[in-house]
Amino acid sequence: MMEHSLSPGASRVPLVLVVDDSRSSQEFIAELLLRRGYRVLTANDGREALNLARAENFDLVITDIFMPNMDGLELLVALRELQPTTPRIAVTAGIIGASEPFLNAAAAFGATATFLKPFASDAFLNCVDGLLKHGPRS
Repeated sequence: MMEHSLSPGASRVPLVLVVDDSRSSQEFIAELLLRRGYRVLTANDGREALNLARAENFDLVITDIFMPNMDGLELLVALRELQPTTPRIAVTAGIIGASEPFLNAAAAFGATATFLKPFASDAFLNCVDGLLKHGPRS
């Protein structure tokens, strides 16, 4: 787990959990969010993310679908029960030509939005901003 924040003392800034076993994807998404002013925690797989979600209320969770230990679909189901009002975005590089069923499954398992990697940063950030427009919940 890695915590990133541009303003460590700002408690009103939304907290986003980024879950991805690809370090480069994790860092790319975290950097986009940090530049937007959000606080970010990262996890390398679903199990680590679930442990964090048991200890912290997130304003948004962004998860990859294909990961070791606990994949993103399992994580989405667990988060739907643990933090039912927290919006969730599922992302995947998927399987060439066969990613749509996995994105559809993610939506069925509780993803609020889905993105195929690589995605357009502007569209992704517009989605994030829209999901967080009401600010963090208590």
